[in-house]
Amino acid sequence: MESRKYGLFPLFLIALFCLSCGDRDRNDSLLQDATNQSDVSNEPLVLQQDKDSAGIVNHFGTIIQTGSPLRIQPEIIKKSALATANPVGIGVLAPNKLEENSIPFSTTKKSIPYKLLLEPKNNSSQDSPWLLNGIGDTLLTGVPLSLAGERILRKQLPRKRALSPKYKNTSIPFDIKSLDVTGGMLTSYVYCVFQDSKKRIWVGSYNGLSMYDGQSFTHYTKEQGLASNFIWKVSEDVNGHILIGTRGDGTEGGLSIYDGLSFTNISEKEGLPHHFVTDIYPDKDGGYWLGTYQGAVYYNGFSFTLFTTFEGLPHNRVYAITGDEEGNIYFGTEGGLAIYNGKNFRLLQQANGLQSESVRALFIDSKSALWIGSQKGVYRYTEDTLYTFADTQARMGMITAIVEDHDGSIWIASSTSGIFEYRNNQFYRYGEKEGLVSDDIIELYVDTDNHLWFASDGGGLGIFRHDSFSYLTPKSGIVVPGYKALLEDRQNNVWIGSDSGGASVIKKDELLSFTTQTGLLSNNITDLAEDAQGTIWLATREALSAYNGTHLTNYTTEHGLSSASVNCVYVDQQNHIWAGTAEGITLFKGDEIHYYKEENGFLNNTVNDITADSTGIIWMATNAGLARYDGETFTYYGEGEGLSENTINTLFVDTDGLLWIGTLGGGISTFDGEKFNSYTTSDGLSDNVVWALQQDSNKRIWATTEKGITVFTPNTVASNSSTPFSIRSYFESDGLPELSFFGGDALLDSQGTLWLSNVVNITKKSPEMLRETPAVPSLFLNRIELNDTFYDFNAIENQEGLPFTFSKTLPFYNLPLDLVAQPSQKQCSFFFSAIDWIAPHSVQFSHTIEELEQGWSKPSYENKADYRNLSYGSYTFKVKAMGASGIWSPEYTYRFKILPPWWHTWWARTCYAFLVILLLYSYVRMRLRTLKKRQQELLSQVRVATKEIRQQKEEIELQKEDLQEANNMKNKMFSVIAHDLRGPFGQLKMGLMLLEQGDLSKVERKEIISMLGRDHENTSALLDNLLEWSIAQKGEMIFEPSSQQIQPLVAQNITLFNKEAKRKGVLLSNKVPSSLKAYFDRNMVQTVLRNLISNAIKFTTAGDRITIEGKIMEGTICITVKDTGIGIPEEKVKKLFKKNKNFTTYGTDNEKGSGLGLELCNSLILKNGGSIQAFSVEGVGTTISFTLPTTT
Repeated sequence: MESRKYGLFPLFLIALFCLSCGDRDRNDSLLQDATNQSDVSNEPLVLQQDKDSAGIVNHFGTIIQTGSPLRIQPEIIKKSALATANPVGIGVLAPNKLEENSIPFSTTKKSIPYKLLLEPKNNSSQDSPWLLNGIGDTLLTGVPLSLAGERILRKQLPRKRALSPKYKNTSIPFDIKSLDVTGGMLTSYVYCVFQDSKKRIWVGSYNGLSMYDGQSFTHYTKEQGLASNFIWKVSEDVNGHILIGTRGDGTEGGLSIYDGLSFTNISEKEGLPHHFVTDIYPDKDGGYWLGTYQGAVYYNGFSFTLFTTFEGLPHNRVYAITGDEEGNIYFGTEGGLAIYNGKNFRLLQQANGLQSESVRALFIDSKSALWIGSQKGVYRYTEDTLYTFADTQARMGMITAIVEDHDGSIWIASSTSGIFEYRNNQFYRYGEKEGLVSDDIIELYVDTDNHLWFASDGGGLGIFRHDSFSYLTPKSGIVVPGYKALLEDRQNNVWIGSDSGGASVIKKDELLSFTTQTGLLSNNITDLAEDAQGTIWLATREALSAYNGTHLTNYTTEHGLSSASVNCVYVDQQNHIWAGTAEGITLFKGDEIHYYKEENGFLNNTVNDITADSTGIIWMATNAGLARYDGETFTYYGEGEGLSENTINTLFVDTDGLLWIGTLGGGISTFDGEKFNSYTTSDGLSDNVVWALQQDSNKRIWATTEKGITVFTPNTVASNSSTPFSIRSYFESDGLPELSFFGGDALLDSQGTLWLSNVVNITKKSPEMLRETPAVPSLFLNRIELNDTFYDFNAIENQEGLPFTFSKTLPFYNLPLDLVAQPSQKQCSFFFSAIDWIAPHSVQFSHTIEELEQGWSKPSYENKADYRNLSYGSYTFKVKAMGASGIWSPEYTYRFKILPPWWHTWWARTCYAFLVILLLYSYVRMRLRTLKKRQQELLSQVRVATKEIRQQKEEIELQKEDLQEANNMKNKMFSVIAHDLRGPFGQLKMGLMLLEQGDLSKVERKEIISMLGRDHENTSALLDNLLEWSIAQKGEMIFEPSSQQIQPLVAQNITLFNKEAKRKGVLLSNKVPSSLKAYFDRNMVQTVLRNLISNAIKFTTAGDRITIEGKIMEGTICITVKDTGIGIPEEKVKKLFKKNKNFTTYGTDNEKGSGLGLELCNSLILKNGGSIQAFSVEGVGTTISFTLPTTT
């Protein structure tokens, strides 16, 4: 089976081995040719397979079919045609002693019935029930006393990260690790170790007390409340309180009782007889005993009772206390052993059997035997018999502690020689050579997982997994490292093959060695096998050797081997010898030798392992795949058929017929005859390079790899698992100081012990001691930090001014309960731990806050959860832990609350609600008022609208009337214009006819021309008024006002009408001041003046006067045209300026007008921002005045 290592050897090394044998025969030549070819590339020859095809290409370029049976004709040679291998007698091998840690001892026994034990004598040193303690106080003994201790609130420090325990070195033979000050402890000088009911480990030293959970330490000193930093003993009472025995100087020291929140210290000041508490023993009744240097003290839950020599102790210096099931209490003192039955004492001293009366350790084992450790050795007292164990080498020295493990072994601590184990009537010693850092051991403790913890004075805290792995090394006497092949022969001797030291044979406690000095051709042993006759076959790099008990026979190429470099050897059911070599398979079959090589169709020449199943099928591991031989045909399997990797190191067939295949880089494949299944690191395999496989008595498969060991445990039907195996791997933290099992082998011996070979040792393990990992680890939430700030919550007496409140603190942990944080505390960090002492490194955690996350976090080894930017609200934090078993622990739930800021408080929200209601109410009121007001406005608007409608109706009616009047006016205007124009045109026609005839006198001619001129002027004025009226009606009149004098404009119009006025004998007078200025449009006002003067002339007669005046009146300019003519009737004065109310009146000289003049004047004056009015008295005259603004 040594082939496991060959897969990594370059073929040019094979060539060197073969060439050293010389040119022996034709087979050597073939090997040399093949080797020379491989040397060209200086790399191992690896055959290639197309995973999608059913074939493998060999070194000759031939495609070898896979997955189907093939018949191969081997090359056959008769043994008689070859040289004969001659046996070499090796004589009697000189045995060596197998170095073990057992020690020689002798046992003597003496019958000492309990009733014959010594009774206490009167002690002259104390003849009264009084005792003076170290500070001078007198104490009464033998009676209950009330002692009130000093209570000190615990002051908590942050937990300190613990490093993993370490091996002393990798060559130690046992799984012993240690922790010291570099690993997180207070000091390396440790005096006691204890596991409480929660599985926490408590460690006492001269620097204080430490609580250890596998991930971190919590340290306690005087600063946190201890009575003294010198801790000598730790125990636990029925209430879960930690009892701490310290060593002080009188004013300090004594007993500290820790309830998780505070320390209650009882020293000599409070009535303790001495400051040094040497031992603590809780009895079955709920009380506990204390050992001191001035007697023993018993506390029953209410009072303390002091026991001294006056009550029957042989000496007041008490070192150890224990008790049995019957209620007897045992005291180890400086004066011997005392047994107290509740009424009186019995003594075991030097006088009746002890060699030393200084009894330092006591223990009652599972068989009710009392073990006694003294300053000079160990005793066992059982069934009225005292057994004295005499250490013939005088190595035990002073015994400091005695315990028993779960398997019944008794463990004894020595202050000078390490640890001793008493097992199966034999003592074994464990000292510095076996892995202890120091031989000065003060205390021992066996935890619930059967680990042995020990306290060392200078060596720190130790953990001894005595049921873990053990090791054989060259210090044990076996061959040098590079261990490869393993074999147990039919005499139950174990053979160990090394790659450089030959072979060692372990016969009970003796060692035999086979090397080149005893006849081997090579010290490089690759595999071992035993045939039906008991002959041991040794595969080496120079030959295949056979040892029959007296002689050694070496087979080389001269004797039929295809290559002298043999990788593996196997003996089949017909007792045929199969040798896997660097040049194929050599089969020794009776008087014939058969050769299977690539040349005649074999899969690959490099054969690493050979085995057979229960039906006799031969399986062969090669560098190109798996070969199956049923006696007639070969079937080859590669990656195309499902194999995880073509390069195979090892093969194993389990008891169910399942073939296990260990590969070089592809992990493990299994083959049930139909399909392959694979397991790699992603499934839990320790590494994908697998070197050896073996099955134990519980059907578990053990696999050694390049980085550890992996165990496959079959899953039962009841487990409801979806996979056939549970997989667990072992590494350094599980007890393997060396992880590389390069080229190794695996063996299950007849005693059920597994032997696993690696590069530095032989690893041994009893599968029966392989305890299953506990279902779940013990989970603890240790502390919480707010905003990255550490608070010692237990030490907070006044919470006023702090950004949080809480009700109380969880005992033993810095965890506030019912935490309510202020809004500013938006970051919460949770620290947790879980105890799994079997596999502490494998513990993973997952956590969540229900209100924030949908599920759990991804499992992680990180024991901290950090949540930032938390808003206000109530939260539920949950955490769970999972150990090597893969089963989650129950969830640990922690609830806390972050208060809202003031603007989110209930009262603020109440105010908001009230304000909203008030606003709504105000809005409704305002809306109602608005609606009411709007209603009133609408009513008012309706009224106004109604009024407007009525007014509009009236206006429409008026407009209708005006329109009608306008139409009438238009019709009238057209009639008037037609009539007025017909006369002048007729006269013009007549005058032109008369002038044309020429029969007129000069006077007549002049009169006719004068008449025509007057007609022309009247007609022209008529047309001008008509044009301007039309423009005014359409709103297209150009308006260009300016500030200007009005007197010149009046004078201009008077000049215009002077001729007409003279004709009629009317006097025109301009009395407008020249300084009078107004703001008006010149053209418009000129039109007004022209019409007013024209009308005045029209209605006056000879001798009348027309006067035009101007004055300033109430900020405006008032222009008056006053005549002394015929006047206007009163009823017509009111219609003068109304629109569409115009009328035509003939003048005094029968002049006619259009009726548009005054209406046009009214429009033009209004346009200029003024007003016009008329006053007339019929027969007296008419006055028409209008106003103009002085400014814009």
